[in-house]
Amino acid sequence: MEDKPRILVADDSPTVTEILNYIFSEEGWLVDTAADGMEALLRFYANPPDLVVLDIEMPRMNGYQVCRTLKDDPEARSTPIIILTSRDLQSHRYRGMSSGADAYIVKDLEDDQLLIQARDLLKERMLKGMLPMPPRQVGEGEILQVVNRMLDQRLFEMTIAGELEALNAKVENFESAVDEVTALFARVFEFVVGGVLLTRGDKPYGVLYLLDGFATQISEDFIQWMWNNARKDDSTAPPQIIVKTLIRATPIFPLNNQLTQTLYWPLTAHNEQIGIIAMGGTGPLKFDADSRRLLEAFINRAAIVLDNALLLKTLGDRNKALAETLEKLKSAQAQLVHSEKLASLGQMLAGLVHEINNPLNFIAGNLEHLESNFRVLITVIDACIASFGEAAPDEFKRICIDADIDYLRADLPTLLSDIREGTTRTQQIIQDLRAFAGQDRGELTPCDLSRAIHSAVNILRPQWQGVCEVVEHCADLLPYECSSGQIGQAILNLISNAVQAVKESGRKGKVDVFLNRTADWVEIKVIDEGVGIAPENIDKIFQPFFTTRDVGQGMGLGLSMTYNIIKQHRGEIIVASEIGKGAAFTIKLPSWRLIAS
Repeated sequence: MEDKPRILVADDSPTVTEILNYIFSEEGWLVDTAADGMEALLRFYANPPDLVVLDIEMPRMNGYQVCRTLKDDPEARSTPIIILTSRDLQSHRYRGMSSGADAYIVKDLEDDQLLIQARDLLKERMLKGMLPMPPRQVGEGEILQVVNRMLDQRLFEMTIAGELEALNAKVENFESAVDEVTALFARVFEFVVGGVLLTRGDKPYGVLYLLDGFATQISEDFIQWMWNNARKDDSTAPPQIIVKTLIRATPIFPLNNQLTQTLYWPLTAHNEQIGIIAMGGTGPLKFDADSRRLLEAFINRAAIVLDNALLLKTLGDRNKALAETLEKLKSAQAQLVHSEKLASLGQMLAGLVHEINNPLNFIAGNLEHLESNFRVLITVIDACIASFGEAAPDEFKRICIDADIDYLRADLPTLLSDIREGTTRTQQIIQDLRAFAGQDRGELTPCDLSRAIHSAVNILRPQWQGVCEVVEHCADLLPYECSSGQIGQAILNLISNAVQAVKESGRKGKVDVFLNRTADWVEIKVIDEGVGIAPENIDKIFQPFFTTRDVGQGMGLGLSMTYNIIKQHRGEIIVASEIGKGAAFTIKLPSWRLIAS
């Protein structure tokens, strides 16, 4: 075997061929030449060289095709190839390097870049101890068959790659992306059962396709087998995987329920395994070199699509979590503001109640003395009238006539009684306001729920009086351990909303407030005969800031606050409504908080 490197130069220009022959011969290398691509391949196989220098523009076969043909040949692909051309655009360089060339050099015979590159490639080949492939007798017909097969294979690969790229470009939904990749996998390759299982993320997810006519037990066993090979923990239960039937007219596998061969390949993205792709058959799963290359290309591109789908899902999940956190923050902020307002209102009410209570006590305390003094005065007047009789002085008679003593005697007791009743009602309102203002809003204390309902109804009297009738139906219950201020606020909110609903209906309706106990719950129910709630709003009414009222008529915090208060007390709140007939809100509090006497 000759020690000198052999160079194959393929160029349709005799001038270029002659110049290159001279340059390489000066280096002590042996040179073989070809005038077109087909001749270059024939000479290559007849006398394999150590290095190939190719022009692009040649008859019969261009340089790209020659390069791609050699690089697809397992025996020839180790031979380095330099493309030497006058084409200097970036697109030309890309095509040349994509075809498998080891170097791409633009023709400039005054530049020694060609020689430098050739020396480096030959030196690297020598250091690796690589020898030219053995000679092989190849005819033009065989070469054309190889080229056509290669082109068909490349076209098929590019078609599959194009479908995956198109899928990657329109990834919108994680589940549909996995389904479409698995469906394409089932369309390209032959198997009884095959699919994709993704293990990265919070929840494994997969899709399987089962050949029509085979028992579902095959897919169940296959899922367990996939999970055993893909899982990263000690869990033995496989995830829920969607199984679909794949209809094929002529199955190539024996129709039985026993898988004889199963294969799986990892799906890797960014040096991290995101899952596996697998297949199984009731007969041999046949793969030649071309189909294995196609499978490898498919898996690599499919991994990119699935990784993007996973990233999109993760982003969507994080955005959803962020939105939920934002809603919670908004709700917490609203509740904090509302609590601060309630605290300020409580302080204001406490001061106001104190200021009103003092003169009210003065009135109530002196009212008894006023009634007593009135009776004394009437007694004195009656005694004087009886004593004087007809001999009473004219002045005295005139004063009695002007004062209308008989009217005063009949009217003043009624007037004093009305004053006493008004004072008593005012004292009741003051007592309710004092209880509302002084209620603790955090600690659990015994609470008389019927008293809380009565206080709320009494406080709201100016709102409902003349608009509707509010009727209390309260069972006699034991004290209930709760945050009495919060529960009182919840009851107040529901009754206020019920009164407003009746007012909006435009008719004289009624609001019934019930307090009952069942085996497991203490129930507070507020039923109104108002406008009702639209079905599409039922699921929204407890959301912060949701309101159907006009701007300025409410912030949409009352029901949200009520919902959170009841949840904090481990209770439930249920709503039922019918448009035009009214609504019913039921608060259910756990009965174990009742305090036994």
